[in-house]
Amino acid sequence: ISQAAYRVGWPRGVAGVPRINACVNHSSARSGQIAADAFPRLRLAACYTVFFALLAIFMAVRLHGVLVDAYTKMATSFLAGRLDVAANLYDVATVRGHGYYPFGPAPALLVLPFVAVFGPGVPSTVIGVAALAAGLPALLRLLTREVPGRTPAWWWLLAAIAGTPLLMCAFADNPYYAAHVLVTACLAWALVLALEGRGALGAGMLVGLAAATRLDAAGAFIPVALLYLNRPAEGPATVRWRPMVAVGAGLTPFLLLLGWYNAARFGSPFESGYALQNLTYPPLQALRNQGLFSVRHLPENLYYFLVAGPIVAGRAAVPSGFPWIVPSEWGMGLLWTSPWLLLGAGARGRQAAIVALGAMVVLLPSLFYYGVGWIQFGYRYGLDALPFLLLLAVWGARRMAVAKRTLLLLFMWALLVNAWGDLWMMGMWGLPRA
Repeated sequence: ISQAAYRVGWPRGVAGVPRINACVNHSSARSGQIAADAFPRLRLAACYTVFFALLAIFMAVRLHGVLVDAYTKMATSFLAGRLDVAANLYDVATVRGHGYYPFGPAPALLVLPFVAVFGPGVPSTVIGVAALAAGLPALLRLLTREVPGRTPAWWWLLAAIAGTPLLMCAFADNPYYAAHVLVTACLAWALVLALEGRGALGAGMLVGLAAATRLDAAGAFIPVALLYLNRPAEGPATVRWRPMVAVGAGLTPFLLLLGWYNAARFGSPFESGYALQNLTYPPLQALRNQGLFSVRHLPENLYYFLVAGPIVAGRAAVPSGFPWIVPSEWGMGLLWTSPWLLLGAGARGRQAAIVALGAMVVLLPSLFYYGVGWIQFGYRYGLDALPFLLLLAVWGARRMAVAKRTLLLLFMWALLVNAWGDLWMMGMWGLPRA
């Protein structure tokens, strides 16, 4: 700038030029400082990416083959221009001699490029680990924004990862579990955008991607849109409503995709296939005969979501002797696995009410559903609402001024219990079931 001033005839003795020089020097120093601050972050991001890439490869090689890879089979069919899979596979819905998985198509579409390159041997672990890697920055961003300074945010992050079934669902080679991790990541990023008041269209698309994975996540549209509306007014009422319209615009293409996908398979945009699944386990058949969704299922689902405990040795199919208790494969409640999440009951305020509504609308379909998530540790359906429950727990702990020592004890309990559950799940297929 100074040299340009001299070239156009600015006298060298004029006071403005030294001032410009000072501004340039300050700007250069500031740019250097920004670059210096950014380098460690870029290095950390690179290490983070490489770590999860290697972890995904390791999990794919070492833990492949536990269950049928439903999303890989769906992706293989998509590449062949078909929607159906073999009619004799586990958990498919058979219609007119064709088999269809009832699951949303989003995970299969995401894994499709990998199947195209590496073939049909790509395991569901890739989806779970990749979704966990994508979701952790969103959870950390939520926590660094909301956690009070006296409690380290990484405590909460560790509790959210390893003090819930999230870690187990990410690493287990199981398509059912991987879907929950993807929903958690999508809704966590949608909440980040909504709370920061930006990217409403992107937030709607993230909710749509979650809904195209598990349809119960579509209800997250309501709280995400309301969070944009809840921000301080910065213009006319019509301007305040624009983000809500943008959220809806981002969600709509995914709902249309789901409607077309269902109609192409089952003849109706409202038939997902869950009512048509081939069930081989009599207790599940009996529950579905009472209704795919019914108030009759609510007490049992609430029990497994909140208070269900482990099984004592000597009862049912659990042999006597060490370790004397084992988790119930039907699920265990938050009171046992993640009691720190119950702190959310103490959250108050309009924003907390909106987030609580989000947890409710995402969880309600699962609470009225005939299946409880068997086989599982904890209550895996609760992961769909984890970003909402996490925020409520942070706000509740802050409002009630929960002591740091109490939080540490709750987190340690959750970490130990979930580690026990993870070890149990790793050997699940060779253990007797209760």
